[in-house]
Amino acid sequence: MKAADANGDGEITKEEAGGAPWFDRLDQDQDGVVDASELERVRKGMAAGRGGKPAPGTGAQAGQFEAMVKNFDKNSDGKITKEEAGGTPWFDRLDRNQDGVVDAAELETIRKAMAAGAGAKPAAGKPAPGAGQFDAMVKNLDKNSDGKITKEEAGGAPWFDRMDQNQDGVVDAAELETVRKAVAAGAGATAGAGKPAPGGGQLDAMVKNLDKNSDGKVTKEEADGAAWFDRLDQNQDGVIDAAELERLRKARATGGNRGDND
Repeated sequence: MKAADANGDGEITKEEAGGAPWFDRLDQDQDGVVDASELERVRKGMAAGRGGKPAPGTGAQAGQFEAMVKNFDKNSDGKITKEEAGGTPWFDRLDRNQDGVVDAAELETIRKAMAAGAGAKPAAGKPAPGAGQFDAMVKNLDKNSDGKITKEEAGGAPWFDRMDQNQDGVVDAAELETVRKAVAAGAGATAGAGKPAPGGGQLDAMVKNLDKNSDGKVTKEEADGAAWFDRLDQNQDGVIDAAELERLRKARATGGNRGDND
């Protein structure tokens, strides 16, 4: 929200959102502005997921997932149609039987996968929660269950080329393992004195993946024209530099450690 609210007035206009598909869904009164009251509704939905007492094995991510489903499910029938999803690229992957509806059974499959990832307490040698969620995503994309993701299975997602390090048209087991370790490192770290909060670790992994020449900054070309680039490039010089990345890192780290009342 802070990144999208370019002028810091506590509201997000359609221009600030950069035409993001979520804007119309959050702009409940369709006045062209996601105002403070609308943002507060979203915040409360997410806080309920983070701050409530999750059922055994569900974890905070399950609460956030419920908030997301509630946001898309406009007629509250417990399923999401293609129209309700607004043509988002994930719809076809979640609609396993390709009937034009992500139904209760399909939502339950995703819910269980997220709960397994978010709720498990990692033991020595076992993946951290972030890695569990990553595995659930891979399982969802890997339609033939061969342990790798083809460009077709990824549905042309912009992250595919970045993960496909050898550019052979397949994100193979070794490449997936590289990403899995980065995600696990970010999600599993314990924030303490001088140590990054989990959000900061995940951000560092993302930056490392995008920063192809390892110069500590991300250009528009490296970001592959992602919609969020212009919002993070505060001085609009075509580069998200070290100072801008550090501001984002601090914001995420602060958010990761604050209470639900902040």
